Amino acid sequence: MVLLPSVVQHPRIKTVPLHALVKQTQSVFVVRLLFELQTAAVLHVLLKLNRAAAAQIVERRLQLLLFDVLVLLVLVLAGKVLPR
Repeated sequence: MVLLPSVVQHPRIKTVPLHALVKQTQSVFVVRLLFELQTAAVLHVLLKLNRAAAAQIVERRLQLLLFDVLVLLVLVLAGKVLPR
């Protein structure tokens, strides 16, 4: 926050009773705790999605490898059948 002298003409100070500060501190603690739990949950979901994406990539690579082996096998067998 930037306070400019020409903008702030009548600053006011608000006094707050001590029990209000305690309630505010408790509220801040609860909000911080909920934020930390929510952050941990979001991190858990992101890691789970990352593992799922990695598993899909590996599965696709294995499928392509299997397809490549079948294509090479067909080419080798077709080459043996052709006369020279």
